[in-house]
Amino acid sequence: MINPKSKLLLLADKLAGILLALALISLPVTSLPLLSRLAGGTQVAPPSLVFVGLAAAAWLPLYALAGGKLWRETRPFLAFVAVAILASLAAFFLPVNTYKGHTLLREQVEAAFTLVSAVAFYLVVTLWFRDEARLNRALRWLNWGGLAALAWGLAQVAVIYLRGGDYPAWMTSLHDLLSVRPLTSNVFTMRATGLTLEPSWLAHQLNVLYLPLWLASSIAGHSAWKFRLWRLTAENFLLAGGLILLFFSFSRIGLLAFLLVAAYLVVQFTGRLAGRIVRRARPGVEGVPSRRKWLELGVTAGLYAAYAVAAFGLVFAASRLDPRLARLFAMSRAPTSLFDLAAQLAFAERLVYWQAGWNIFAQHPLLGVGLGNAGFFFQANLPYKAQALNEILSVTTVAAYLPNVKSIWVRLLAETGIIGFSLFVTWLYVLWLANRLLRRQQSSLLRAIGWMGALAVVAFLVEGFSVDSLALPYIWVSLGLVTAAGALARRQSAETQP
Repeated sequence: MINPKSKLLLLADKLAGILLALALISLPVTSLPLLSRLAGGTQVAPPSLVFVGLAAAAWLPLYALAGGKLWRETRPFLAFVAVAILASLAAFFLPVNTYKGHTLLREQVEAAFTLVSAVAFYLVVTLWFRDEARLNRALRWLNWGGLAALAWGLAQVAVIYLRGGDYPAWMTSLHDLLSVRPLTSNVFTMRATGLTLEPSWLAHQLNVLYLPLWLASSIAGHSAWKFRLWRLTAENFLLAGGLILLFFSFSRIGLLAFLLVAAYLVVQFTGRLAGRIVRRARPGVEGVPSRRKWLELGVTAGLYAAYAVAAFGLVFAASRLDPRLARLFAMSRAPTSLFDLAAQLAFAERLVYWQAGWNIFAQHPLLGVGLGNAGFFFQANLPYKAQALNEILSVTTVAAYLPNVKSIWVRLLAETGIIGFSLFVTWLYVLWLANRLLRRQQSSLLRAIGWMGALAVVAFLVEGFSVDSLALPYIWVSLGLVTAAGALARRQSAETQP
C-alpha cells in the first residue's frame, strides 16, 4: 500500500515542476502590469515570483515533513537571512521618523516580502533540481525564456535603428501587457529594454543569468537542446544574440560587468591558447623549453594587447551611439577629484547614493538599520555636494518614494551591517568553491553549471553597483542551480569512493 503522505509529496513534486517551468520561462518579464497593480504599484513585479511562491507553498512543507535536507552550501545564506531579520527587528529601537508618509512598519513589511521572495527562489531551485535530468530541464526552460527575451529585445533594436523608434501598434499593445513602462516612453528612446522595466535591468538579467549560461554551455560543450547547425549549438546562437542585445542596452554598469567577465575568461584561457598557437606555428620548439617559454610569453602579451584593443573598441563604438559614454572621450579638463570625474561622466548622482549608504553604515556598523530602512536615514547622510545635483534635490524634495542607495553591496552594509555583509560574501565564496569542484567533473552538464556560477558571480561583483533589490530573481536562480549541482557532485563523489 502506498503511503498517502508519499503520494501527496509526489503530486506536490509534479506540481512544483510545472510551476518551476512557468517560472523559469517567464523570468525575463520584470514588471507585469496586472501583478504590479495587485501589489500596490510596485515596479518590481515578476510573474515568476507568483509561480515560485506557489511551488514553495505546495512543495517545500511536504519536502521538509518527509525528511528532506538542506544542502550545506545553503548554511551561510540562511545565516545571512537570520541576521537580516535580527537587524530589522533591532531597527524598531532606532530613532526613526516618518518620511513623506512612509512608516518604519510599512517598509519593514515590504522588505520582509522581498527577502522571503529571494529565499523562496533560492531554496526551491536548490532543492527541486536535485539530479542531472532536472538540471538539464532547468537549462532548457531558461533557454526558452532567454529566446523570448532576445526576440523581443532585438525587435526593439530593429525598430529603433530602422524606423527611428516608431513602434508599430501591435508591438506597443503587446508590450503594454508585459511591462508597466510603455515602449513609447521618452525615458529610454534609443535603448533596448527587452521584457524588463529599464535597460539596466535588461543588462542585469543578461549578465548574471543568461550570458553566463550560454557562455558556460559553449565552454563546456554542453547543450540543453538537441539542435545542431554544423557544430554550432543553440546556446552558441543565443550567446551571439545576447551579446548584441547587451550592447544596445547601453548600460554602463552592464558593459563594465561583461568586460570583467571577459577579463576573467582571458586570464583563464590565454595561457593555454598561447601554448596551442606556439605548438602549431613552431612545432620544432617542443624540444627547446627555454625558446618555447619565450615564444609563449610573446604570444600571450600579444593576445592581451589584442583583447585590450577589442575592449577599447567596444566602448568606443558604444560611445558613438550613447552620449553618456561619449563623455569618456570628450572630457574638457582633467578631473580634480573623484566627484568631479563622476560629474563629468554623468555619474555623480550614483556616487552620492553610494556615499550616503556608506555614511549610514559608518554610523550603524554591526547590524545596520534593518532591511528597507536606509531611506529614512538617507537625507541626513548626504555628502555636502549632493545638493548641487538636480536629481538628488528632486529625490529629497519632490519625490514621494523612500530613497534607496542604488547598490546591493552598499545596501547590505547599510541595512545588515558588517555581520550580514560578511555572511553574504562568505556564501558567495562557498559557492565559488563549489564552482571549482563542478568544473572538474566529467559531466558536461555539471561543468557548464560550474562555469555558469563562476561567470555569474564575477558579473554580480559589478552588477551589484547597479541594482539593490532582493526581489529581482536572476542571481538567486543562477546560484540556486550552482548549489544544487554542487550538492549533486558531492553526493556522486561520495558514492564512488571506496
